[in-house]
Amino acid sequence: MRRWIRAVLLVLGLLFGESLCFGLGSFWQSPSPTPSQAAELLKAICPSSIAGDPPSGCRPCPKYTSVGDSWPENVQELFKLDTVLYGSFTAAGAEEALAGFSGCESHATGFGGTILLNKVSGAWVMVKYIQAWGTGACRIYHLRTGRDLLLCAGEYHNMGGGSEYIWLSSISRDDQSLSGRNVIEVIDTRPACDDHPVWGTIDKAELHDLNGDGVPDLTVWLSLGQGASLCDVDTSKETVQKLKLDFLFQQDTESFVPTLSSKGLIASHRAFFKTDN
Repeated sequence: MRRWIRAVLLVLGLLFGESLCFGLGSFWQSPSPTPSQAAELLKAICPSSIAGDPPSGCRPCPKYTSVGDSWPENVQELFKLDTVLYGSFTAAGAEEALAGFSGCESHATGFGGTILLNKVSGAWVMVKYIQAWGTGACRIYHLRTGRDLLLCAGEYHNMGGGSEYIWLSSISRDDQSLSGRNVIEVIDTRPACDDHPVWGTIDKAELHDLNGDGVPDLTVWLSLGQGASLCDVDTSKETVQKLKLDFLFQQDTESFVPTLSSKGLIASHRAFFKTDN
């Protein structure tokens, strides 16, 4: 059985490369555009190559994608418009959209990306394509300044392990570059078939004001397990515990910081977390 599982993992690694990346599904699922929204956005993104009826994306792959730029044999792949988020991402009062696309990118470039658009004189204008940035599981976080951040969830998996994370990101006003940091990241070492594997999953997350300052804070519920790897036939020795963590939003640094009690819980369960904050 162990050999069979290892063989499956090996085949997956050979097919998909070093890592396998998936979205978190329904966790804060970003909205899909309506047909009229898609038509407006695609008119700005690929006016001469809109595909589908109703419009669903671009074909052939735009030149700014890695397939459109260097893989002519796959250029007829659909650059599919999946999601759209509206807000003021680079500056307060800006009328902007983040359009999430899949396709026309390799595994190394995230199988897609996101396009920033700005509305000028009533029409959308494409500003920048951010390769490998997935916005399919995001929620807009409104700042008091009138600018918007994105709070997103994601997963990362490879043959040696993986992780689930919540990430807070922002877009620069000057050059529209993307920046951000993980709020929390739990790891999964079961695929490596080590003697003492651990794993964590993000079960639920909510935004609500925890300290009465009128600003939404973040609460996260986790499941943490240990004792059985993917190579173990007997999983009866596995133990699972639940954890609830609170993060307060700091307006001066535009970041979520764990409360004192949650910081202590993270420290006492440090084997389950990737800590870079």
